[in-house]
Amino acid sequence: DIAKRLSQAAVNGITQFITGFFFTSAGLNPALYNSGYGNIINEANGAASNNPPLSSQGVMDAIKIMAGMRDSQGNPILVNGRMRLFHPPALSAVAQNLKKALSLYVATEGGTQSSAGFPAQWLNVSNWLSDMDIVMDPWIPIVAAGSGFTNTAWGIVVDPESAPRPCVEVGFLTGYETPQVFTKLPNTQRLGGGVDPQLGDFYSMDTEFKIVSVFGGKVIDGRTTVASTGAGS
Repeated sequence: DIAKRLSQAAVNGITQFITGFFFTSAGLNPALYNSGYGNIINEANGAASNNPPLSSQGVMDAIKIMAGMRDSQGNPILVNGRMRLFHPPALSAVAQNLKKALSLYVATEGGTQSSAGFPAQWLNVSNWLSDMDIVMDPWIPIVAAGSGFTNTAWGIVVDPESAPRPCVEVGFLTGYETPQVFTKLPNTQRLGGGVDPQLGDFYSMDTEFKIVSVFGGKVIDGRTTVASTGAGS
């Protein structure tokens, strides 16, 4: 099972590399999430609160910010494709509950509430959040280990197949689209016979394997993603 374990190690490296574009050790990656892009879920960008925790209201705020995005010339960016909500392992139950809820009872965003904040009118709507794909990213607590937001940060990205301006792009060298496993040629052979691959190196009898994956990536445009630290402030 050496090849299988090496392949898993390569996949781990690739996925950690991708998470590193969204997070740093201090939290949300400032190269991707900043005031210039206006893609942090906060009051300044139109949310009901600053960095809300993952909740139906938080997701609705995220959708509003995403829908109001404009390009550098001030033209609207139309988002017509699917979206993906990413979150750390600690929010797995919250994310699944949001996706599989039968309905939402809304006192804001269409319902009304009194000056004291109590619902004056409910809207019972079908759970349109279920249309969103849920992605649990186990690398968030590791990549953002020093941030204090390892269990609360979350965000949304537009499906790269439907957005002409991806927020992050990752590419692989031709021929290495998937990790490639190699073995060192053996140099041991029986007297009068051929090379015996099971005997490996002539002196140590080691059989060596390695896996090669060649890839790179870059932050492209933060206007197709929004995120929150989940800290509520």
